[in-house]
Amino acid sequence: MILPRRTCEELASPAAPGGRHPQMVKIALSLIGNRLSPEAVFVELRGKYAADVSDIEIRRIVAWAQSKNPKQTSNGSGHRLGLPIPAPVTAASATAAAERFLTGFRCDEADLFYASHYTLEDWRQAALLIAATLYSKEDRINIVTDFLQDGSKARPVGAGRTMFRDEWLRHFRNCGVPQSDAGAWFRPNPVASSGRGNGGAITDDDITGHRFLLLESDILSLELQLSVLAVLPLPIVAITSSGGRSFHGLVRVDAPNATTYRELAARIFKRLAPLGFDAANKNPSRMSRLPGARRIVGAEGDGTQRLLYLNPDATGADMTAGPISLDAFEAEVADTKDSEVLALLDARRFDVNNPPPKPVPIWRVAGQPIATAGNLVIIQAQAKAGKSAFVGAMLASTMGHHGDFLGLAGSNPNEGAVVHFDTEQSPADHHALVAVAIRRVEFSEPPAWLRSYRLADVPTAQRRAAFVAELERSMVDHGRVCGAILDGVADLCIDPNDATEAFGLVEELHGLAIRFHCPIVAILHENPGSEHGKTRGHLGSQLERKAETNLRLEKDTEGIVTVSFGRARHGHLPKDRGPRFAWDRDAGMMVSIETAAVFKEQAKTEELRAVIDQIFSGKSPQSYTHLKTGILRLMRVKDRTAENRIREAVESGLIRKTLQGEYEPIPQNRK
Repeated sequence: MILPRRTCEELASPAAPGGRHPQMVKIALSLIGNRLSPEAVFVELRGKYAADVSDIEIRRIVAWAQSKNPKQTSNGSGHRLGLPIPAPVTAASATAAAERFLTGFRCDEADLFYASHYTLEDWRQAALLIAATLYSKEDRINIVTDFLQDGSKARPVGAGRTMFRDEWLRHFRNCGVPQSDAGAWFRPNPVASSGRGNGGAITDDDITGHRFLLLESDILSLELQLSVLAVLPLPIVAITSSGGRSFHGLVRVDAPNATTYRELAARIFKRLAPLGFDAANKNPSRMSRLPGARRIVGAEGDGTQRLLYLNPDATGADMTAGPISLDAFEAEVADTKDSEVLALLDARRFDVNNPPPKPVPIWRVAGQPIATAGNLVIIQAQAKAGKSAFVGAMLASTMGHHGDFLGLAGSNPNEGAVVHFDTEQSPADHHALVAVAIRRVEFSEPPAWLRSYRLADVPTAQRRAAFVAELERSMVDHGRVCGAILDGVADLCIDPNDATEAFGLVEELHGLAIRFHCPIVAILHENPGSEHGKTRGHLGSQLERKAETNLRLEKDTEGIVTVSFGRARHGHLPKDRGPRFAWDRDAGMMVSIETAAVFKEQAKTEELRAVIDQIFSGKSPQSYTHLKTGILRLMRVKDRTAENRIREAVESGLIRKTLQGEYEPIPQNRK
């Protein structure tokens, strides 16, 4: 396979921080378009950038690139397959997986020394031995000693020095091994005479023989690293101590070209990544520690880079002519007590010392959190009960903090994407919904991160695929997804009463909420005539069970909509305390009105005001006894209630007590 020239140039010159994300997008699109598998594209990108570019960011970019090449990434039915984002590998999960793989086996440096086909009395002669046994006289070898120091770590930089094998052999004999305070590195794979990278640095395109793959782990203990390398069913030709916190193993792959090399590397690291081996070593120009050198920067012990094991003729358990066959390797590693499944569990095990970040509510109602990252939220109502107005207020609340948001408060401090899918309304109604949302915050146009779409005319299967694709694209464009709203979630399945389909959709939505670290709000109709808010079919029942908050909108005969929720993880909002809103002709939209509790309190105060006016009509001031008698007579209440009414009249500013101990009315400013 021949890649486009521009793609090769991008691969040869990784961008600096600030330009890496757009560069990865361009490279991923090109590689997927040239029929590389998603895993191979991940391998290529992972090997180009430092560890501060996370695996998750790279996988999301690859997943988005897949969505742009549906023919290349389909399952045969035209349905796009999402690239799964695996659980992050931690020291704890890798250690547990390695322990299961080893089933009690252990070895140390002495064991490898005796198993090695070559041994040295002087460890400083190791570079000479490696060059003589693993390379031919036609091979050029690149060695790098320049470095940049980052704390206790050293990073190799520059072009280094490239010479034919025999030239290096003479140099080792006459001058010793080249090294610096950081030791020395070499590229295990033969290289061209000069590199195409910055300052002549060697790149993947400068590799002339795709012979070896580097295995390394920085998170396993040295004992576990060595033990795993010793028993892997792979043709490992050399194992070297880095002089620091890891051992380096070289696997002979003898790939005929770069494409085959990438595919083999992807398959190997897919199995080894759960064991803690660094997938960043998948590119062919990766450097390993040169045996025979000594390091000071980042050294463990005496800092010597020792050759512990050498077997140039290693074939592994499944070596065949040409490129290695990995079927037996994959089967053996995969059969170690379901290691991948157990590693997945280990990554999700409760750890009292490692709590997840405290969830920040994206939306609140009446001050109570209703939607946090990784959760589903339901907004349910009868048809034409104010759902669209409430959705518009949700959108508006993420744009600003000043406006009438119908009892909602939103938060989007990092300007993440807010994705809105409207599957129910006409183009004009959808446009009006978003336009009113913009008007609520007095904006002339929406922010770029507000991504609202109408899909009433899009087939059901395409809506579901489009939702995933848009989340992936939003992540690429904005760096994060703040929240997503599905106005008409039932339109993402054919039959809401089909348990299999409904449960599958809810599972997928919940997984997406976790994957994109955002809340997904599902708008759902209640069954017609349902007094208790029964939602549609198995879909509604499963959503209710899984939702963080079940929010309900109820519209009365006067057109007043009340917001409430009783089933929620983080609060409770009864109807009499819930926000209310109604249509305002002058405003041209739904506006907030008093809650039922406030309205009831106001009515109660007005009734008491009328009684006080009648009692004091021409008779002011009055004694407590006379005032109480008047309330008993006019309101027909009991003694204790009458006393409470006097207290309430004082607290409400209707009456006051004079210095003589009597009561008089307070003049009211009435409209």
